Amino acid sequence: MNAPVFEPKALWGYFSALNRIPRPTHHEEAIRQYLLDEAKRLKLVTVEDEAHNIKIIKPATSGYEHVAGVILQSHVDMVPQKTSDKVHDFTKDPIETHVEGEWLTADRTTLGADNGIGVAAILAILADDSLQHGPIEALLTATEEVGMHGAKGLQPNWLDGKYLLNLDTEVEAELCIGCAGGVDILANLPVSYRPLDPSLPQYTLDLTGLAGGHSGKCINEQRGNAIKIIARLAAAINQRQPIQLVRLVGGSLRNAIASQASMQFACALSLDDIKALLLPVFEQIKAECSTHDQSAHFTLAASETPSEQCLSEACQAQLLQLVTASPHGVMRMSLA
Repeated sequence: MNAPVFEPKALWGYFSALNRIPRPTHHEEAIRQYLLDEAKRLKLVTVEDEAHNIKIIKPATSGYEHVAGVILQSHVDMVPQKTSDKVHDFTKDPIETHVEGEWLTADRTTLGADNGIGVAAILAILADDSLQHGPIEALLTATEEVGMHGAKGLQPNWLDGKYLLNLDTEVEAELCIGCAGGVDILANLPVSYRPLDPSLPQYTLDLTGLAGGHSGKCINEQRGNAIKIIARLAAAINQRQPIQLVRLVGGSLRNAIASQASMQFACALSLDDIKALLLPVFEQIKAECSTHDQSAHFTLAASETPSEQCLSEACQAQLLQLVTASPHGVMRMSLA
């Protein structure tokens, strides 16, 4: 990204710098050091707490000491997600960006704008000596994406500002008053196996092209969940001809809508018969999904690594029922 092309230059310059620094959740040492070094360059006071949150203090402009202090908050880590065909090590490689029309995007990885653009905006404000302002505290929290650990580790009275603005949002010219929380549910299903019928052909079904997205920001857009969709496809085949399920894999992160899934199974139907069976089912599923998901597609091929065992009949039924019954998306929306 050639930062000077964009306006405001300071914001995009900082965002470009941030995207050269690997910062997936739990690998935030480099970004913290960058923030500390940049604050030192700006001659601003910094404090780092035991939870690795960083506070940068910018004193009030002369004559504005009486103005209520403002806390500008963003988190420093990012969600490390990529497409299956992209070679990228989030702990070592910079984010590769390019411009598509009016959008800045990444090359088959997450962009890091959540919440890099918020951090960049804060740094741009800290660096701007032309502003007239009251006391400013920049609060840059750690390890947000997997449970807001940095925010939970904040100690009472560590901050002095009266107002806190969280910059982890994506809608221009709007202020959001409120918050949302999350709950993790870890479910364990005992797995049992049986010998797989060696006379049956084995197939691999890959589902790709779904938009995915953040499970908080995008959950109201009816985006398809690859894990649930592939379970529906499995059920459709099984209803016509019993399958023997070898594996079902999907998703990557707890707070990302699954955009890809894969299934290996054995079935007496031919490859062409299965494709013909799945096509109308898949088109119906796509019709139920968001317009963001219309590039979704599946591929079916003979398995390159046949298995000698599969899930037991009872375990397979439980697994498919569990995935099918698990909720996804907004259960109910207010009319307000």
